[in-house]
Amino acid sequence: MLHSMGDVEFTTTSPRLAFRRFGTSGPPILFLMGFGVRGKAWLPQVEAFKHDHRVVTMDNRGVGQSPDRPRGALTMQMMAEDALRVMAAVGWESAHVVGTSMGGMIAQELALQEPARVRSLTLIATHAGRALPTPRALYFLTRSMMFPQKSIEQSYQLLYPRHYVTPENRAAILEHWRQIGRPAHPQVLVAQAAAIARHDTRKRLACLRIPTLVVRPGMDILVPPAHSDLLARAIPGATLLRFDDAGHAVTHQKADELNRALRSHIARVERGDRSVAAAV
Repeated sequence: MLHSMGDVEFTTTSPRLAFRRFGTSGPPILFLMGFGVRGKAWLPQVEAFKHDHRVVTMDNRGVGQSPDRPRGALTMQMMAEDALRVMAAVGWESAHVVGTSMGGMIAQELALQEPARVRSLTLIATHAGRALPTPRALYFLTRSMMFPQKSIEQSYQLLYPRHYVTPENRAAILEHWRQIGRPAHPQVLVAQAAAIARHDTRKRLACLRIPTLVVRPGMDILVPPAHSDLLARAIPGATLLRFDDAGHAVTHQKADELNRALRSHIARVERGDRSVAAAV
């Protein structure tokens, strides 16, 4: 079943960024997506939160409907500044920031640059730097970049564990990714890959005093699960949530369980359980 992802809006500042907003009341949540993927991939979370939260998804620079491709290598700092520009466009002083994969790296930089703007942090299937995909992941990632017309059909091999891809689940996986659309232009992927290669927050995370949830998919071949453990240890007071049978696309594979945990995490902060964040 296909769902609407809302009307697209654009920042007035350059480079222009496409974003969508949902919901008219409740705590604000900014969702940041990963390598080459459109904000539409947050559909399972949008559907879960739009009725009682204010939700914003965005297409990173040059991705999806964000029209201005990077003219050189990107950095996580640049993309964090992009996210802050989207927050400014919707008039948010602060938000609960949720990032997956590269989006989690952007979220780390945003929190380090502007901690007062981040009510809570959720880092999904991501790392603090110097993480390499497994050889199997590199094989499928390279093929998806070389043959983008087949990337949707190959996504399940890269993003989901083998046991999960039953005939029934495979159909749902392909529908999900077909709705999102093709990955970004190779020029954008190269620029983002440069940012990922240089990403390193390991020595800075100890200064964060923001309520943080780290989500660890135990069968992730793109970001080895041990990096989630490192993140959780590096950020004071962070909570580690394990999905031992999930792959990199945990936001889709485990949407219901993840959404419940995310809702609880945000609610605790909104109730005033900010003993960590209050020290910022």
